[in-house]
Amino acid sequence: MRLFAVSITRVSRESCCPRYFLPFPALTTFDIIVGCLRLSHKYEVDYLRRRALIHLSSRYRTTLAEFDSSSSGDSSRGQRPSETIVSWPISHKARTGFYIYAIHLAREVDALWVLPHAFYCLSSCFPNVIAGEISSGGVYDGAPTTLSVQDEGSFLQGHAIQTRAATKDIAKIFTRHLDIKGCSSQLNCYRVRLQAIEDSREMIHDSSPTPLNIQGEVDDLESLLWHLCPKCLNLLKRAHAEARQKLWDALPSMYQLPSWAELKKMKVAAIGNSLLC
Repeated sequence: MRLFAVSITRVSRESCCPRYFLPFPALTTFDIIVGCLRLSHKYEVDYLRRRALIHLSSRYRTTLAEFDSSSSGDSSRGQRPSETIVSWPISHKARTGFYIYAIHLAREVDALWVLPHAFYCLSSCFPNVIAGEISSGGVYDGAPTTLSVQDEGSFLQGHAIQTRAATKDIAKIFTRHLDIKGCSSQLNCYRVRLQAIEDSREMIHDSSPTPLNIQGEVDDLESLLWHLCPKCLNLLKRAHAEARQKLWDALPSMYQLPSWAELKKMKVAAIGNSLLC
């Protein structure tokens, strides 16, 4: 079995003290979460493990609604529902190494419910991935980090499916329902939809395979298609929402993981029904 090369996060005892490692939704850092989670998992400190898992889970969600609504560090944190808050930031330097490291951590501490979202994020780092790029791994905290053989295979399979979803399943909503009953401006709506197809292709070509974010990058579907008649706009919005939900539902099987239902049971068993400690 290939050894997983990771740096050992240096977290002082003070960092894991309840006074310093505050419960969610207090802000923290990924390195503190890693240190506290590994210590509490190894020595079976249940309250500390639950607190660390809650913080970790605040970024890696198990529903599309939470994926869409979660945010971190904004001025309205105090008024936001807990399911919309992320309690720690990501460093966008060496993103590949960070996501690989996060996937390994989830495996190590049996937090499998974070993996579908984490794999999705890792896939977004590779517009045109090849096996060698994943095998060579990345760097996190100054040390090399790689996926296990099992996770590398799962990733390569899921990445291919996710990329097809970006180029086919999500974008093709603009070509469905060519003759929409009740359309008040058929020629104009055709033109707008053709432009939307072209814009989507450019977004997919110029960026990584993030099909859940297509059109989300421009706030919402209305921003791109506001010239459509109301009938066409509403139908395409529904089709877009359905396609995104279908993709989200398929993420676990894409990456050879248990179903969302099973993963959510694991999450509830580990941290309960609420993110609040």
